[in-house]
Amino acid sequence: MQEVALFSSLRSLEVEAALVKKEPSPWDATRPDLSTRPPATPRIQLPKDPGVPRVDNEEGNGGEGVYPQLYMKMKCVAKKCGVRFQPPAIILIYDNETQGKSRQRIMPVRNFSKFSDCTRAAEQLKNNPWHKSYLEEVSLKQLEKLFVFLRGYLQGQSLAETMEQIQRETTIDPEEDLNN
Repeated sequence: MQEVALFSSLRSLEVEAALVKKEPSPWDATRPDLSTRPPATPRIQLPKDPGVPRVDNEEGNGGEGVYPQLYMKMKCVAKKCGVRFQPPAIILIYDNETQGKSRQRIMPVRNFSKFSDCTRAAEQLKNNPWHKSYLEEVSLKQLEKLFVFLRGYLQGQSLAETMEQIQRETTIDPEEDLNN
């Protein structure tokens, strides 16, 4: 069995040697010679000015910081938040303060059915690293309510029926004794 393994390794060496000793093709004459290419230019280095304060970035890159002029965290101010039923998604309209523009972000809702837990789905979306910075200003209750609308749609309820159900669940009856 060792002889077979030795034979196969010798065979692979022969194949490699044959590949290395390849005859030049007519196309090689048209290719540029890369050995004569000028050396790459060095990367641009930022000046190490002691007067410019350095700020550590959020990734925690071992103490190396970034110049604050070059690193600005995007600031989003949420304006409207809604739900799209087909295909299911949460839509956020926000203002980007760094650019002064109003933008729309569509966050698809995956693996959500008429039997899903709306509170858990809202928490997962709010804690999703892709959407976390955009949903900071949106309350968890509002996201949960949007997921209830989506679940009602998936159950075949009308919008009015879903709104009535939410109203019943969120209001407290003044006649009911909550101490029992």
